[in-house]
Amino acid sequence: MNKLVMIWCLVLAFNGLAQQKNKMEYFNADIYKDWEIDTDCKTRENKKNLKKGSERITIDNYDNTIDVNRSFTKKTHVIKSYYYGKDKHLEHRSMTFYDINMHSHLEYDDKGAPFMYTSIEYWSYYSIIELVEKIKKEYSIDLEDKTQGATVRKSEDRISSKIFYEVRMQSKNNNAKINYVLLDGTTGDILFETICSNLQSDTVPPPYDQYLLALQEKERKSQQLKDNNRNIEFFSMEKYKSWKKDKSKSQSKSHKYLRKGNERLSISFYNHKIHVENTSVENLYRKVKVYNDSTKTILREENYLNDLSIGVDKIYYKNGGLILEKNNDEPYIFSLAQVSDKIKKECNVDIADLKLNIRTKRFVSFSDKKTYYKVEIGSKNNPHYMTDCFLIDGATGEILLETDFYYPKCRVNVKFPSPYSKYFYFLDEENKDKNNNSYYKTYKGKSYTKTEWEDFEEKWFNNNED
Repeated sequence: MNKLVMIWCLVLAFNGLAQQKNKMEYFNADIYKDWEIDTDCKTRENKKNLKKGSERITIDNYDNTIDVNRSFTKKTHVIKSYYYGKDKHLEHRSMTFYDINMHSHLEYDDKGAPFMYTSIEYWSYYSIIELVEKIKKEYSIDLEDKTQGATVRKSEDRISSKIFYEVRMQSKNNNAKINYVLLDGTTGDILFETICSNLQSDTVPPPYDQYLLALQEKERKSQQLKDNNRNIEFFSMEKYKSWKKDKSKSQSKSHKYLRKGNERLSISFYNHKIHVENTSVENLYRKVKVYNDSTKTILREENYLNDLSIGVDKIYYKNGGLILEKNNDEPYIFSLAQVSDKIKKECNVDIADLKLNIRTKRFVSFSDKKTYYKVEIGSKNNPHYMTDCFLIDGATGEILLETDFYYPKCRVNVKFPSPYSKYFYFLDEENKDKNNNSYYKTYKGKSYTKTEWEDFEEKWFNNNED
């Protein structure tokens, strides 16, 4: 335990060093004294639009804060944003392309020290530069050129966790039509393309949904034989005839509440679906099943520990055929049951105890691709504002961080640092030399480290501005 306290002390010490290392940056209007007023843009009392060559700057002053956005007239869709606080010191900076975040970015506290560390890590391995060049080669459309009427969006399929690029380009033959292209966010392969109307239609599904429907139809055919040998689950109130009405709840036609021992059941009828949620008065575990209201066949089943998805999620077609299974536990070598045993041993606390203020989360870090658990327990001394925080390695079960975290009573417009963000920032700085010299990706036959690639990417955009 002393070792963990020492680790946290090192993090705090590092923050002190960071204040010296990261020189406080302030907004300086003199930087733009040789810029002209951009008369093409509407101005107001608290907003300035400036121009210099092809570059454009928008400076917004509101509530004693300053927001600076740097962009270009025709090229590119890259926007660099800087947000300065009440005393004009830099609080946040970011870089986006079509609103897609690029690079890791930092938020700073009022002393100029790193406050909130977020590692973007691009979500996908197929870079924006490669995407721009592929679309230019395949469709003769320059995604950087604002005049060509294209849009780019990065999306993630919630079920499969796959990343996609969605590109929409104005049709050269018909202004009322757009060319839609869906690309794999990891490989850059074109998965689906179609021509669709600019106007939203209630009868024709969006292109991305068309792609998913095509996949579902393909999967349905391959799954059909398996379904014939599987017992399809149907909703029936007969299943619950041994349950009693929960008199502590208000009953209605659309909402039924039942009880059986320590179990509680909520049955809701809405949006042409039947939602059944099974909970307990003893713990935070709950099971959710959703059925089709007309056919009574099961559509979805999920399991949770409070709001944490656990076990296997299943999604079904309307006829009850299985579409997809997703194992939420699979990435975590150190299981949730082991985490529960560890916290019980260390703190004498059950993470599933309904009576306690406990939150358990887990995630795969974008920066190092490792798995982690976060367990937050309301402090016995001050459970509403003080939390005991644990960061646990998802592979080994080692407690990496243990600290108290204070939530201010007044949380409106108040920033408070996350102990996890500081920890990951500390680790990133500690391994900076290693990361700078490690292989990240290959582009046009040349290998890049992560830092070299970020530098190259920014220079690439800057060189294409004119």
